[in-house]
Amino acid sequence: MIAIEPQGTGVLLPAFVVGFEVPAEEPHDRVSSWRSSPDWIVVVDQQAGGMCMRYPVVAGVVLRFADNRDRFQREPDFVIRGFGAMAEDPQLDVLERDYSVLRGLVGTHGSDYNPQELRSLEAFLTRYVEVPAMESGFEAFIRFSACDILRYFAGWRLLLVEVLPPYREAYGDVHCPRVEDGELGRFAFRNDAMLNEEKVAGLRRLGELLGQSEARAFLLWENCD
Repeated sequence: MIAIEPQGTGVLLPAFVVGFEVPAEEPHDRVSSWRSSPDWIVVVDQQAGGMCMRYPVVAGVVLRFADNRDRFQREPDFVIRGFGAMAEDPQLDVLERDYSVLRGLVGTHGSDYNPQELRSLEAFLTRYVEVPAMESGFEAFIRFSACDILRYFAGWRLLLVEVLPPYREAYGDVHCPRVEDGELGRFAFRNDAMLNEEKVAGLRRLGELLGQSEARAFLLWENCD
């Protein structure tokens, strides 16, 4: 199992994650110690909540926007740039000029988005890519409503992480290598696998570990700090 802490990396988000939210009271090792897990299942330790940080954890498959430009109806780079402008040291001038909806959702203080904010973000995103309805969330972490995952994400390319020898030389044979800012050069990233029925079936094993029956979709971007 690979663990990812995407904050500050600049290359792993924005992304959809299809899988399961790991409850705060759930031992992290229950997921990360699954030694026989497929290499396309990862644990994402997200930093979210704007200026008052929260730390949701999701486990599943990562569908990076940058790997799936062809899945957008139009202007994927515009969308990627907008979410990038919301990250650490947010580019408020860019947001104010080009992304008025996103500007209103950055620099929060840990509170949940209200229904109007969720609908405005959903309306922004659906101009470019088809997504399920948004159920809840806060800055840098959105939960989508339960849906037919393959209706929305079939054929999306998965992030695959390969641990390179320099990581093993530095940390030995750890059972859960960790991708984070400053360590990117010790990993290789591929996108040559796609989300399909076989992969969704594989996620059910992860759900069994967490006592959850149905994979959900989440939207993550880098948190402002």
